[in-house]
Amino acid sequence: MSLRLVHLTLPACVATLLLSGVCGVTYSSPPLYSLAYSTKITEANWRSHPKIKAIDQVVKSIDLGLKKRVFKSYSRSLDCGDWSEVKRIARNSNGIGRWYEDYSEGQDSSTNLRYYYDDAGQLRFVLAFARSANGTREQLRLYFDKSGKRIWQNHIVKGLGCPGCFSAYLDSDNAIAFKANKAFAANEGCKPIKP
Repeated sequence: MSLRLVHLTLPACVATLLLSGVCGVTYSSPPLYSLAYSTKITEANWRSHPKIKAIDQVVKSIDLGLKKRVFKSYSRSLDCGDWSEVKRIARNSNGIGRWYEDYSEGQDSSTNLRYYYDDAGQLRFVLAFARSANGTREQLRLYFDKSGKRIWQNHIVKGLGCPGCFSAYLDSDNAIAFKANKAFAANEGCKPIKP
């Protein structure tokens, strides 16, 4: 009697093993743990993707720290002619900006950008809102990996659109405040309003 190795799926293998006593099993897919990290971020999976979930944990820890007042917070108001601007920053005990907010308001629109940074001061997430007098509401989410590379963005527009509100952020990272302390200190042609 000669032995023959048969490659079958696991349920078929059990049946073959009972009948003939010989069975070989092959697995065609990688283990689940490596599959999760090799999957590309898509519109269908971005909310549950491990890379996005890791950034969400950074955001949650900062929001909790803001709520419990574990950061030192500062605020500045600026007069920019046609609009006004309020900048806020929260720094950890080492002076590293962990959270930065830039709120701008003009005659017909307003924008609010919130930046979240990891322990090393690297930008990981931006949450931006815009409102326009024409009824438009926009929301933009930008996600960055540990090296500062943009890995995902989600842009939602309800209404006619807010001309120029987030156009500088959608296609380029040039307008993004990668360093919280530097962005907080900048006047950008505006005059500080003394309290």
